[in-house]
Parts: sequence; structure tokens; C-alpha cells
Amino acid sequence: RSYAGFYPFLLSKKQWIEDQSKDHIFTIPAFQFVDQTVMSVDALPVDRAELMREIEGKRVKPILSGENEFWEAFRCLDYDKWYETHSSYDATYKWPCEPYIVGNTANMPPYDERFVHYGNDKAQHLLNLVYKQYTF
Repeated sequence: RSYAGFYPFLLSKKQWIEDQSKDHIFTIPAFQFVDQTVMSVDALPVDRAELMREIEGKRVKPILSGENEFWEAFRCLDYDKWYETHSSYDATYKWPCEPYIVGNTANMPPYDERFVHYGNDKAQHLLNLVYKQYTF
């Protein structure tokens, strides 16, 4: 299996991301294995089609979407819509959503580094972006 990796993919799209994200942030849907004992890199889906097969087989789920997990942190991404589309769409921000994001940091308000460890750090940063009229 060949793992190109997400970071090299993002680097290859750097200029496009910068051009598209003057006041827009791209959210990254995140997933986790249902069986938390799966730790082999060989078990990771390598593309969207394989990821969708894992989701349909109930071996993978949206991150933190299980019982007693913090689903509010990612629910705003509308995973059902992501499953159905292959193009970007706007997500509706709702506190305390704190998805993983990618964007042009040149114009973005800086992340407050006084936030450490657990405690709405990303959620607060994203709320600041919402107040600055960024879309997701």
C-alpha cells in the first residue's frame, strides 16, 4: 500500500488554499475506528472510496460520535452531506464546534497561545473567526 499522506496533499494545494481562503476556512472531516484496538497503519483507508466502505461496514465512524464522546465538537460539519457530495459546501458553525481546519493564516486572527491543554481552546479560536466573518 502506498500512503501519500494528507500533509503532502495539502502542500500541493497550498496556492489554491491561499487564494480561496481570504475569509474562508476549510474544515477537515475526521474519522476514527470503532474498534479502538486497531492501531496498524495498514488498516487506514487510503482514499475516499475505501473510507466509505469502512464507514458502511461500521468499522469507521466520524470522530467522537459515539456514546459518551464529545460529538458537539464535530457535529457542525454535517457528515451526512459530506458522504453524499464530492464538492465543498458551507458548514454552519455552532458552539462549541471545533473541527480541524486549514486556511490562509496571513489574514487570520492568531491563535491565542495562552490556551493550553483541554478547555474550549479550538472552539474559542473558531468562534473568533466566526465573529470576524469567516465562513467554514
